[in-house]
Amino acid sequence: NGDGPVPFFDREPSLDDVRIDIGTWHIPDNIATKPAQLLSLLEDNGVEVLGVQGLDRNTERLIRTELKKNTKGKYALLSVYSDPMNPKISSVVALVYDRMRVEVEQMNPFWLRDKLDEPGLCWDNATSWGGLAATLKDKTTGKSFFVATTLLPADKCARSMSPAPLKNVDRWYNTDQLPSFLLADFNGPDRERYYMSLLNFWADTYSLQRAERDSRLTTQTSDNLSDWSKKTDFVCLRHFIDNDVIVDTHRVMRSESSTPVHYPVISTIV
Repeated sequence: NGDGPVPFFDREPSLDDVRIDIGTWHIPDNIATKPAQLLSLLEDNGVEVLGVQGLDRNTERLIRTELKKNTKGKYALLSVYSDPMNPKISSVVALVYDRMRVEVEQMNPFWLRDKLDEPGLCWDNATSWGGLAATLKDKTTGKSFFVATTLLPADKCARSMSPAPLKNVDRWYNTDQLPSFLLADFNGPDRERYYMSLLNFWADTYSLQRAERDSRLTTQTSDNLSDWSKKTDFVCLRHFIDNDVIVDTHRVMRSESSTPVHYPVISTIV
């Protein structure tokens, strides 16, 4: 469980295996019906854990109300403001989870800076970028796993400094080396060097899936951008060899849109 690449544990899933669906979605600003679309995504696809980025304060409140009212408390939301000192203008990072399937054992907000556990400005000295980590227990199996979700900085220099604190999130808060998931919008083209540093620590479930791979692209942007600029949303996995975990499928939930969007990404873990 060092910092090297995570190899693929090659075994066939069986009918006795318990599956859990884990995903990520940077909800686009242009979606006016965010709460309803989020609820539809969860229920139509059986998602049990979803990392959500790109929310504002009002949308977070609407989603929390929608989940409580229309799911009778089945789904719950944990959230953190990227800048707790300015919540009115701060973006929100959240975890939505199925309370019938998982329970929260521990949660820790974090910030992409040297002092991981203290709110403050990132390396661009202009913005504060937060994230949320949690230890969850699968009620079906009784086994625990670790999840972290965040949105990396838009500033390229600040983004390039993000791998170190992100790796420390797993080291500091996942001391039992449970199966670890990173649900994130990397916010930049995947040829940037920081990508390789992160994907040598976590493994991209797209590359690990047993099913036939479809298109890897997770964003709809202008056609003049190369394909590698259009995969920015990741479900990543770590510590799964020792825990006998495999990736069955990886799905990008595409939809038609005339404006740039991020698509939800969902992985089925066995």
